[in-house]
Amino acid sequence: MSVSPGELDTWEQVGNRHGPWWFRVCDKVGTPVELVKDPRSVSLTLRHGATATGSLTLPASHERTNDLMSDGARFSFTSTLTGEVLSTGTVRGDQGQAHPDGTEGGRVGTATWSLVDDHAVLADWNAAPAAGKTYDVVRGPAETVARTLITRAATRLGVSLYFPASQGRGAQVVVSARWQPLSDLLYPLITTAGIGLHVRWDAGQARYEVTCYEPAVWLKKITAHSGVVDDWSWSRTYPGATRVVVLGPREGAARLIRPVIDAPLESALNAVRELVLDARDVDDVDPAATPARVLADVHADMDARGLAKLDEGARTVSLQVALAAVPEMAYGRPDGLRVGDLLKTQLVPSRPVVLVPLTAVQLSWSTESGFTVVPEVGQWQDSVLSPLVRAVSDLAVGWRRQKVSV
Repeated sequence: MSVSPGELDTWEQVGNRHGPWWFRVCDKVGTPVELVKDPRSVSLTLRHGATATGSLTLPASHERTNDLMSDGARFSFTSTLTGEVLSTGTVRGDQGQAHPDGTEGGRVGTATWSLVDDHAVLADWNAAPAAGKTYDVVRGPAETVARTLITRAATRLGVSLYFPASQGRGAQVVVSARWQPLSDLLYPLITTAGIGLHVRWDAGQARYEVTCYEPAVWLKKITAHSGVVDDWSWSRTYPGATRVVVLGPREGAARLIRPVIDAPLESALNAVRELVLDARDVDDVDPAATPARVLADVHADMDARGLAKLDEGARTVSLQVALAAVPEMAYGRPDGLRVGDLLKTQLVPSRPVVLVPLTAVQLSWSTESGFTVVPEVGQWQDSVLSPLVRAVSDLAVGWRRQKVSV
């Protein structure tokens, strides 16, 4: 959809009454100060499994400039169609240019602020092993593992956070947590395990709230003759490996070695591509320190490392689709597309139906183009770890043209 600036004269008219979202500037504790009216431009890219980022450009003399320049300034981004809070976050950095306009204290120019969603706390906070340990191994459904790591970090840092009790969603995963950003552990985990996480700031409770969701599968299969695509393009990569030799703890001839093999892929390609992975940091059996740990646990941790390595080099299909102007494929309305949704596609020649995730959507307004929405679809992988196994199962109506890129 593109709303012509000639049809609706100002952001105040469009943003407050007829537009698809509201943008509010907030103080450092998240209390809304005011709707932002009449910007030069505003954009926000929402992402599945990653941090939303964007920017806001205002005239240098805009009435909200001082609020945005305040230390710790925050923002909220809300759908006018559903009332859903699409993003909360912090203003991280600004730049501008101006010159006097001939009046006392007056200035002419522009200022731009960088917007970063609260999902960024997962990059700001580190996972930390328990005292006396070099790392922790956390096992379980992806939601449970994410909740464990995030709540531990928040407790250690003294940050108020609410993460509801786990419902056990997502594939079974194994994570080796050491001193490293939570995002390094969780971003690949949640995208392959079939779940997503939202991080929002609740000003009323003065705390972060983390929620887990399972992407919905778009029921209609997208084919060349489905009537919902105008055109598409694709590319495929060759697998980086078909097997991984995992070298575990111990030394010399006693070293533990575990091969992890994608036999169906080797059969399909009639080829072998072998990688070697050093996993000497996997805990060995130690009857004195960890009497409950047996050799089967060591092997399981090594196998998990091998599967993750195979997943890194899995064959990918890059797909770009231009959606036709049909209501059922519109983004943002209550029954429309949402970030994280899985699209059933059969557009690549000689390939079966694959689920391709809607990984991002770019939301923007400018004085030149009005409102625009551009959904993006992420790369699909021949994943051996978890091909979105647990995936089951609002901003504008009737967008004139949407471009989806995988």
